[in-house]
Amino acid sequence: MSEPFRNTAIIAPHGGSIEEGTSELCLAIAGYTLTGPGATLPSPVQGVPQRDYWMFEGLTDPTTDLHVTSTHCDDPAALHICGSNMYAVSVHGFDEGELARKIIIGGVAEDPGNPNLNELIPTKPSKRLQLKKNMKAALAKQYQLGASNPALAVEVVYADPGASKGGYDPENIVNRTRCGFGVQLEISRPLRAAMFGDIGTAASRRSTAGVGSGNQGYFWNGFVTAVREAVDDYERGIITSSL
Repeated sequence: MSEPFRNTAIIAPHGGSIEEGTSELCLAIAGYTLTGPGATLPSPVQGVPQRDYWMFEGLTDPTTDLHVTSTHCDDPAALHICGSNMYAVSVHGFDEGELARKIIIGGVAEDPGNPNLNELIPTKPSKRLQLKKNMKAALAKQYQLGASNPALAVEVVYADPGASKGGYDPENIVNRTRCGFGVQLEISRPLRAAMFGDIGTAASRRSTAGVGSGNQGYFWNGFVTAVREAVDDYERGIITSSL
């Protein structure tokens, strides 16, 4: 069977210590790892397709001034990576006192508050929306044990139309692709923390991603596997959800 054309970029606009855990997730979804003794450069993961990726990382604290909003991201490398791919997936983190393990799925697909959206973006609305549907279905499948076990529960929702975390703006870096859209994934701080044995530093995140005495593997592997699967299916033209 022939392989699908890989044309989805994975990005983390607020990586490193800005939104902890998003760099590590970006690399993993793109098919790379930074684990291993003395690892300083990403290495391809065997048996997983490698994708283009881009990250902007804060290396020291505080990092408030480094939080450039996604609509103002004009990094030449980011523009090139997204502009060279048909689609993109951006990985973000949010806090704001959120107590639940939660994922908000956004990105340009539909926005009732913007009647000119269809004129700005060449891809049909149904085509744009399908990538978000694939993403929600894949995440729900990976985290289905949470329905019967609160300790494993993850809430997966679509962003409200016009919401600040919706990723609806065509100027958002995730939407500056060849098709004019992508998917933005916002992950709550409690869920990101649950993915690592120690989320505190870059070194500890690299060594404890999906590793620990709790359910780190369930939360980390579930997210990485789901996003990879959703993107793979979309590139193959597979519709996995009608939600």
